[in-house]
Amino acid sequence: MAQHLPHDILHHIFTSYASLDQYLNGLMLVCSHWYETTKYERFWLVTLDKLLCTEIQAIKDPRQFGGEQVQHFPFNEHVERVLAITFEAIGRERERYLKKLLNRRQHLIIDMKPFKKRKEQNRDIYGETFKWRTVQFIREKRRRIMALEMVIMAMEFESDVLNEQLFEAKWNEIIEFIRENGIYDLKTVSNLRILQSSTTIFHILLKQWKIHFKNQFVDSKCLEKFIHFFLCECNLNISPYVDLLVSMEMNIQRLNNKVFIKKLTNEVKSSRKTGVPPKTLLLLIQNCNMYRQDEAQFIRIFIEMLKNKKHFHDQMVNPYLNQYLGSVVPSIFCIELYLKDLNITQCKDYKHYNMVNSICRDIEYVYSEEVVKIIQRAHSEFGLGLNIPLPESLVHEKNKLPLLKFLIENGSDVNSPPPGTLYCYGYTLIQYIRQCRSGSSTSDEIIYLVEHGAVLPEDSNSYGIRVDNVFDAYFDREEKYLPTLKFLVEKFGKRLTSGTEWLMNIHRTRSNGSTIEGFCQVLMYYESLDVLRDLLNKGGFLLLVKIYCFWDEYYARESDVGKKKELREFLKSKLDIVIDDTLIEVCIEDSKEINEENGFYFPNDDEF
Repeated sequence: MAQHLPHDILHHIFTSYASLDQYLNGLMLVCSHWYETTKYERFWLVTLDKLLCTEIQAIKDPRQFGGEQVQHFPFNEHVERVLAITFEAIGRERERYLKKLLNRRQHLIIDMKPFKKRKEQNRDIYGETFKWRTVQFIREKRRRIMALEMVIMAMEFESDVLNEQLFEAKWNEIIEFIRENGIYDLKTVSNLRILQSSTTIFHILLKQWKIHFKNQFVDSKCLEKFIHFFLCECNLNISPYVDLLVSMEMNIQRLNNKVFIKKLTNEVKSSRKTGVPPKTLLLLIQNCNMYRQDEAQFIRIFIEMLKNKKHFHDQMVNPYLNQYLGSVVPSIFCIELYLKDLNITQCKDYKHYNMVNSICRDIEYVYSEEVVKIIQRAHSEFGLGLNIPLPESLVHEKNKLPLLKFLIENGSDVNSPPPGTLYCYGYTLIQYIRQCRSGSSTSDEIIYLVEHGAVLPEDSNSYGIRVDNVFDAYFDREEKYLPTLKFLVEKFGKRLTSGTEWLMNIHRTRSNGSTIEGFCQVLMYYESLDVLRDLLNKGGFLLLVKIYCFWDEYYARESDVGKKKELREFLKSKLDIVIDDTLIEVCIEDSKEINEENGFYFPNDDEF
């Protein structure tokens, strides 16, 4: 009978005696007889149109958090907090969902493109397509409402002062909601996408714990319970969550056991390609502490699962080579993992220089002698090449001389610039000299480099780097400064313009490390190089006066305190530099004076 009624009357009959949700979720999906007999095309067309229009209006309403069945959630968009679920993510999800609804209505209702196709197929002449699309939309909406309800439950209690007891109680409520939803099984509900396609409610759980509790010494038993629920009872795959699980150290031991390893292995074996997203291995390595053997061992097992898969290197290693190298640490567990298990040397763009450069980047956390042993073993056992330019990262590290010696003795080039750069031949020595500006002592390294063939470019300007005044940048402690400077000048000539930089470094460090004898010897050496007059003409004289005025307080060693008069007499008798009493008084009274001509800044006594 329904097929002979006009579509608008038929629709009115089934929507006038119940709310829209009751009609849709109850009558249409439960009454199978009615569902089978009402194949009237226009009825399903109008039904789908009404559904889409109602949902579009609900999404456009800024007061609505989700669909009709989701309660309003009062939140303040201006509150700045670190949250696992952000208000920006909620807004983006609503925009995507609204765009999807508008496109669907445009395609199915307004354009009516399916009509012509259906008329050519007898099986769809009674509107099977619209009926299927309507039921599909209702199911999608129901899943979205359920996902949003879990979002609300997860957001209502999250705050910066979240404690573990509240966390456990609220997540017990969410788990109870998943258990008693009455519509879907546990795995289906747990796999519902929350706000974006790659996020589930389990992701939210792990992110909340990571944000609020990772750096706190709290008992993780409740987290262990929740992990067991989602991975064992809900039977979720482990691979999408491996990086998050490993980023929390308390879970490494749990993951690294036979049950989870077997589950993860089965996931990989049953997959068509790799079983995990291409970037998962990289994220796993970035989140692990590669100084720990147990964490490196877990990654090794994970790699063994994937190595036999087709295109493993092409999909999971080659595209992220630079990121992998950026995660290298000076640990034998890490180096063995990269060179032996991951076999990173097979990558198309791999260079031994980049690997060694990455190892040398963080040696401040490990003794330099230990790094030497690591690289030596990597060279002898895993084929790490050392016939490379000296690593650029080594310049910026402390206690680098043992490693520098080892690399040079094993074939590293002291003059070639890093591969892929336009720096000049001899750039390495320039780097070590200029590094002195940062306060690092590199005199021993500089002497060792020169003794083993390091050179400076002959050009005064090589690729934008001035080398005619490169010694101006050199500075070190008094006992090393002058001997090293003399050594460099004898080897490469006078490549400095004045001693102003030297005075500036003494003034800046204020380390009480100078003696009258050492200070005067440097000035005499500058006089012999005929650069002392340039020092005095370029504002160095005012700097010299400042150092003299506060010699005892900030510059002199304990043995040379009270010897200012000797310094003044030396300057006058040997260098013909007279420090006038009037200038001394002005300097002391107004010690926050700026020489605008030369740009020097002199702090007052309180700022020293």
